[in-house]
Amino acid sequence: MTSHRYPTRAMAADYGRAALGIALFGTLWFFHTAPVMAYILGAFGTLFLVFAVRTAFRHMTRIEVSTEAIRVVGPAGAVLRWRDLDAMTLGYYSTRRDGHGGWMHLKLKGASRTVKLDSSIDGFPIITRQALFAARANHVVLSPPTLENLAVLGIASDESAANA
Repeated sequence: MTSHRYPTRAMAADYGRAALGIALFGTLWFFHTAPVMAYILGAFGTLFLVFAVRTAFRHMTRIEVSTEAIRVVGPAGAVLRWRDLDAMTLGYYSTRRDGHGGWMHLKLKGASRTVKLDSSIDGFPIITRQALFAARANHVVLSPPTLENLAVLGIASDESAANA
């Protein structure tokens, strides 16, 4: 079994964005007198507060991967047994027009459970490789974008031929 976490250095930017948003909109909300603007600024401040809580929950989460299951240990815990896996998608989200500087997002579904991870978690290729192994064992059909993203990770050179 392997254990994986989101490292603090990967979460620092999200914590910073949340703090900046809360400080900015909280300060503006505190000093603004027009009721309509107070509601709007309060709504934005609340969104950043929710983002901060979500970031903290993700940072507290640990992912355990074994040959039998993937287990999410933390505030939003879940267990997805590999034998129940019936869908897998691996998406890439770019932050620049040239396609560089983005992140990958792995989504696993099965038995009324969904596990979502992004590539900032340590051991992301290990988790993805185990998920692919389970998907193949369960005859899950993978989309062309998922196959392309697996190839980018260096995982699926022979798998893309299997679905062609």
